Amino acid sequence: MMIFVDNSGADIVLGIIPFVEEMLRTGSEVVLAANSRPALNDITSHELRLLITQILPLSPVIREAHETHRLRVVENGLGSPCLDLSRVSQHIADECADCDLIVIEGMGRTIHTNFNSSFKRESLKLAVIKNKWLCDKFNCPMFAAVCKYEVPDSQFTDD
Repeated sequence: MMIFVDNSGADIVLGIIPFVEEMLRTGSEVVLAANSRPALNDITSHELRLLITQILPLSPVIREAHETHRLRVVENGLGSPCLDLSRVSQHIADECADCDLIVIEGMGRTIHTNFNSSFKRESLKLAVIKNKWLCDKFNCPMFAAVCKYEVPDSQFTDD
């Protein structure tokens, strides 16, 4: 599973990390892709590695996965609040080729740049709507949660 993470702070600590821990409990391999360079309040890969190190004593599940390389942090090669998948590093592209699920998290990454993207793998797009223009577009209230799960179109399943 490849997770393109977004914001630092509560989003990563109270949202992504518990999700990762649950996925690891099922035996999944998890790759966390974070920005290579700072952008707004997004977590960088360097910061995410530090956070994971601080979590290791608190979570036996995360510690074991980290030690056995079932949990890894990689740079996405970008420094933007959006996620332009045509510009990610070759390493990220190779990692995605081996995963069974792509998770894209955050309003910029999910809504602004990848909401209608199609993938050769199952995908889960997660975001919270945080501006009036998008509320009007999606006909939803401010801070509405978006959770869009998609399976690949049959045209993509033959590699």
